Amino acid sequence: KSKNFGFVIPDDKKASNDVYISKKNFGGAKNNQKVVVKITKYPDGNNKAEGKIVEILGKYDAAGVDILSLVKEYSLPYEFPEPVIKEAKSIPQEIKSAEPNRTDFRNDEIFTIDGEDAKDLDDAVRVTKMENGNYRLDVHIADVSHYVKENSLLDNEALIRGTSIYMLGRVIPMLPRELSNGLCSLNAGQDRFTLSCSMEINKEGKVVSSEVYKGIINVKERMNYHDVQKILDKSDTDVLERYKPYIKDFETMAELATILKNRR
Repeated sequence: KSKNFGFVIPDDKKASNDVYISKKNFGGAKNNQKVVVKITKYPDGNNKAEGKIVEILGKYDAAGVDILSLVKEYSLPYEFPEPVIKEAKSIPQEIKSAEPNRTDFRNDEIFTIDGEDAKDLDDAVRVTKMENGNYRLDVHIADVSHYVKENSLLDNEALIRGTSIYMLGRVIPMLPRELSNGLCSLNAGQDRFTLSCSMEINKEGKVVSSEVYKGIINVKERMNYHDVQKILDKSDTDVLERYKPYIKDFETMAELATILKNRR
């Protein structure tokens, strides 16, 4: 920036020339700030491109500005349109009762196991040993389709996004947080609708029978990878004491995990 004009240096290395900004188009930007610039005149001959600063993202080395730059660079949909949020908020946030066509697993000891910072917990598991020596593996996936109806505003927005986008320290979700962190997150101690699969697996890791159905669950504990590993390693007395009633559950999971890993 100089007194009456300045230049914006593009992040995109393919745009080799800086963009000339006249004083009236500074938009309040200062030196060393990351900005979004709109090209008002493309380069011709010896003249550089000219532009207008339309948004200031922050100081180039400030926390989060690099992520925000990527959001802008790739036109990532980091905000939901108001009608989509309104539709999400219109869905009752509590499950009042089980539906007659759902299998009720709310008394089972079911767990989610995710990273410590995860907010959208979309799968939960249970492993038990059967009388014949085989294992029963129950996998419960959040039943998003119960809430996101075909051709609804939520459905169309999710179709545009295609996926949740995971970045360093930030998630751009496919669905508004009312669903992704709420009803469609298998939070411990809360009733949640699921699409579930129960599998009988023998000692060689072969699935000998399976069933898919709609379910309702209530997760007993929200586990993280570190604590589960400490339980299996018997390396942390505080963690072992805290999860004492469930130690056998995780040991049975580890047995089946080893069998499946060896088969793979």
